[in-house]
Amino acid sequence: MNTNNISRNIKFKDDFTPYLGSETISQLKGSTRTRAVLAYHAALLELMAEHECLSFKFLILDTPKQHEIHNDDLNRYIKSLKKLCNDNDLQIIFSTTEYHYDGDEQDVEWNPKYKGEKQLMFLRKNDVIVTS
Repeated sequence: MNTNNISRNIKFKDDFTPYLGSETISQLKGSTRTRAVLAYHAALLELMAEHECLSFKFLILDTPKQHEIHNDDLNRYIKSLKKLCNDNDLQIIFSTTEYHYDGDEQDVEWNPKYKGEKQLMFLRKNDVIVTS
């Protein structure tokens, strides 16, 4: 994630809170914080996949503040996740409004079709989702 300005000396405290040197993720600001959170999630997913302790085989990322991260960095992140998925039979569902990933034949892109106030939406304003 190109987080050159944070410590690589990572330790975990009481409730599995990561400390990057002397800082917690909550002390980081702006794109550094977003990058650290994304890298942390990817590292946890990779660790669980390598040790075969996943009871689920997918991860959903909903618009990870992509406006705070350069598209090139976000693209490298998504491609790294894709390799992790291919190597471990996982699936990533990634939702974004500003970034576009150019996938290949293994990827599926869903686009919203309903008019929203600022952007297209997947559900109309009065749609209700019912589950049983």
